[in-house]
Formats: sequence, C-alpha cells, structure tokens
Amino acid sequence: MLVKPIGTLGLLLGLLLGGSLGGCQTPIVPGGGYLTLNSRYRDEQPALSGDGRFLAFISHRNGRQELAVYDLQQNRFLVLPQPGPQSIVASPSLSRSGRYLVYRVSDRGQPRIELFDRITQRRQPITLGYRSDLRNPSISPDGRYVAFESDRNGQWDIQVIDRGSRIELDLPQGAASRSVRSEPVQNP
Repeated sequence: MLVKPIGTLGLLLGLLLGGSLGGCQTPIVPGGGYLTLNSRYRDEQPALSGDGRFLAFISHRNGRQELAVYDLQQNRFLVLPQPGPQSIVASPSLSRSGRYLVYRVSDRGQPRIELFDRITQRRQPITLGYRSDLRNPSISPDGRYVAFESDRNGQWDIQVIDRGSRIELDLPQGAASRSVRSEPVQNP
C-alpha cells in the first residue's frame, strides 16, 4: 500500500472531520525513521504545540508504546530519547513552540511525569517523591507550569508544579521575557 504524506492542512482537516489520525509513524532507528505520518499501526493521544507546528503522540511501532513528535512544517519525525524498554509512556503535552514536552512514564508500576527539553535534548523527572498514581500531564504554553492528576489523597486531585522563575520560557518569537517576582507583593 502506497502512503503519501498528508501535510499540515490534510492532517488538520482529517482530525476535524474524522476525529482520528488514522495511524502515524515514529522513528525506529537513530537518525532514520519513517517519512510519512500515515501508517497501519495504532497511534493515539495526539497533542499539538500551541503554534501548530509539532504533533506529539503515542505510537505502537515496536510492539510497545513509544513517544513520537512530528514536525508538520518540515514533514519529518524528530528523534527522541525513549524511556527504558520496560517503560510505558502516555499522555504527551507540548508547550507553545514544542520546546517542552511533558508525558507520563511508568516503570515497574512506578509512575512519574517527565519533561523533555527539545533544545537541550535532556529529560527531567518532574514528580520526584510522589508515591501515588499520576496521569494526564499538561504543560502551560510558556513551559513554566505542569498540571496533572494525582491520587495521593485517596481520590483524583489536580496538582500544579511551578518549575520556577529561572527557567527559559517558551515565548513567541520576538516577545520580551517578563520577569517574575519571587517575593509576595505587599499592599501599603
């Protein structure tokens, strides 16, 4: 079966009209990978960056769940470091330009939320010390805040982590970085 790339407009129309990606492909070998977005494999949990350029999703290429990011402008996959071979990855979320990617990882029944910085190519655990189940992470457009669900109180509650005022924010091109006060403002 010959599959042609559908491009950004075709993908967005397909999502709006059909409600499904109809399958995507993710890189399998470093520096290589599939050239088209469509495939016969199951793909799920799509997330678009705020600027609409990057599409993150979970793909089932190698008989397990893998994180995939597709550049809709350049029609190519990005090569991402994957969690360990026994890890289960789910629920990707992208910042405004796709610089920051958060997702849920579970190793041997121990869930955590991780952040991947596309510029530095580094992964960072966000939820160290949580001894509960975690799910559905979402990152703010500027990349500073990460929200997710946690059952650490015996029921599902929403948690928000502030990554701090010293991170490099994912701002639109040309936007000036705003400074954030670290101490509370007192009224006179």
